[in-house]
Amino acid sequence: MSIDLYNCFTTDSATAPTVFQDQALGNVGANSSRILDLGAGLDASGAVLANPDIGMGKPVFANIVIDVAGGSAGSSALSTFELHDSADGTNFTQLETTPAIAQAVLVAGWKYFFAVPPGARRYLKIVNTVSGENFTSGSYKAWLDGEPVSTF
Repeated sequence: MSIDLYNCFTTDSATAPTVFQDQALGNVGANSSRILDLGAGLDASGAVLANPDIGMGKPVFANIVIDVAGGSAGSSALSTFELHDSADGTNFTQLETTPAIAQAVLVAGWKYFFAVPPGARRYLKIVNTVSGENFTSGSYKAWLDGEPVSTF
């Protein structure tokens, strides 16, 4: 996995950029959680680092944007976004969270960002937790970049 010219993490193909997360807003009780492996990182002697410096000394932001407005049968769907990290890809710790965001706020183009704290561990994920009622429509993208709420 490497960073392409759009500052997005890519798969093996440099021509097929993928975002951190690109999916539907979801259902009550279902947590989205695509895991991003930032790689081990090495120190000057070649030893593996537990907390790679993904920004190389500069700030890194986890950006979220709503692609398609959130909709539901009623109007009580809520979404909470969280940033988590992990050393092993299994046991995650919540680093940041949004308050519960009402469906009416989640319109196309709505943006939010988390500053990834220095010392964040190797694995990151954005978790979207839905409450109130299921979303029947709506999707979001999330990606890492050197700018808050950059455009993908």
